[in-house]
This record gives sequence, structure tokens and C-alpha cells, in this order.
Amino acid sequence: MKIFNPMVLNAYPVFPLIILSFTLFIGCAEAPNENSDNQAVVDESFESELDEIDSKRALLVESIIRSSPTISETSEIFAVLGNNYNREYLNDIKNVDNYTTLKDQGINLGTYLADIGYITTFEQSQEVLFYMNCAKKMSEGIGVSDVFDEETVERMEMNINDKDSILDIISELYWKTDVFLKELNRENISALIICGGWIEGMHIGSRIITDDFDSDIVYARLKDQHSTLKKILRLLDTFEDDENVEYFKVKLNDINNDYLSLPKPEVVVKTNDVTNTEKQILKVIAEKIELVRNEICLL
Repeated sequence: MKIFNPMVLNAYPVFPLIILSFTLFIGCAEAPNENSDNQAVVDESFESELDEIDSKRALLVESIIRSSPTISETSEIFAVLGNNYNREYLNDIKNVDNYTTLKDQGINLGTYLADIGYITTFEQSQEVLFYMNCAKKMSEGIGVSDVFDEETVERMEMNINDKDSILDIISELYWKTDVFLKELNRENISALIICGGWIEGMHIGSRIITDDFDSDIVYARLKDQHSTLKKILRLLDTFEDDENVEYFKVKLNDINNDYLSLPKPEVVVKTNDVTNTEKQILKVIAEKIELVRNEICLL
């Protein structure tokens, strides 16, 4: 099976950036300017800056995706907890018709993709197809319906009982969506998809804690997610004055402040041991995650 390589992103032309720079250049050329040489230098510098921003975004996105837990890792955690599949953790498929704006469709494409990952962990094959249809509908709304083509749906159905294959397909769907959104000059929506996936994953972890699985291992995984959150905030910061992104900047920065209040160990050692003080702070974080998640899903 041929897997879409995220590194291929670097080989794709960044059409929106080229068009934007070209338009600015033409606009300057049409107006008489004695300092045309200086202006050319400014244009070149601006284009370079745009390319630098795009490269930074690509690196951050790749780092975020790579730092996410694998399905096998997640499965091991659920096995240790004795936690069973719970449909109530998921974004209800009935909500799909409520998402009509680009922001809502982008963020909830992320939630539905995260839900597919959770469903796959418990081998709920029929549910995967239901949620795949929701993701497909969100992709149509943001203008990347070609990503969820007939071939992809068929591959999903053929590999429905193969966890690794499903995970590969989900990853491929994200990277293809990212490329298409770049071409549409909607990289902000790509960032929102990542936000939605992270928020939904955190929501599921938070629900596990509140559902009588008060386990150190879950708290430890929530604590570990601070590093991913910082990367997401750095990604969002590359979109200045973007109203679709600003809401999540504010919400996630508030959660980041709670993470920053966690006690700083003298020596950082990855462990499942979590102190009572840390648990109390993580419970606050979990509550805020729930509020944000319900605001974006329960419209």
C-alpha cells in the first residue's frame, strides 16, 4: 500500500504565496516609482518572509502529528485501564449538519478524524464508516472533497479491521487535505483541523478521568500534552489577525497558562507518577477542555 509521505509537502508549489507575491509585484510595476530597484528588494524580502512562514508552519504541523500517540499506544492505555468503548465520548454524527461555517467545518473535521482514531482502537468497524461520512461532509464544506474520493472510501472499507491501515489512511487524509488547503489559500483551516483533533483527544482523556478511571497514567498523558499544545499555539501565532483562528488562540492560551502553573521539576524525567497538586491543576485543564470542546461541537 502506498502511503502519502508528509515530507512530500516540501515539494509542492505554494500557489497562494506565489500568486500573492506576484500580485504585489504587478501592482508596484503599474505605478511609476523612481525607486523601483529598492522596491524590488522589498518585494523579494516579503516573498522570502512568506516562504519562511510557510516552512515554519509545515515543520510545526509535522512535529505535532509525529508527537501524537499511536493507536497501539492508546490501545495499551485502554487495556491497562480496563476502559471499554464509549460512544458518548464522541462528537455525535447528528451534529454534522450544524456546522455551516468554514471555522466550524474545519475544527470539526479535526474532531471527527480524532474520533475515527478512538473508534479504530476498539475495532468498531461500522462506526468508522459512519464517522468517515461525517469527515467527508466536512471536507466538502471546506472545499477539499477530492481528498475523500471513492478510492479512499473503498480502501477504508477493505481495511476496516486493520488498525494500522486505518491509521495510515487517516494520516494520509490529513496530509492531502493540508496540501489542498494550501492551494486554496486556507492554511488557517488546516491549523483548525489540528486544533480540533487535539481538543477532541484531550476531551476523551478528560472523560476517562471523570468516568471513575482516576488513573495516574491518564493524568501523565494529559500532562505530557503540554509540549504539543505549545507547538499548536506557535502554529496559530503564524496567523495574525485571523478571526477564524483568534478564538482558539485565546482559549488555548488560557489552558496553556494552567499548564505553566504545574510545578517545575528540577530534573525532567518522563514518568507516570503524578502528584496531588498536579492532579488538581490537570482537572482544571480538563474542565476547560470540556468547555471549549462543547462550544465547538454542540452548536
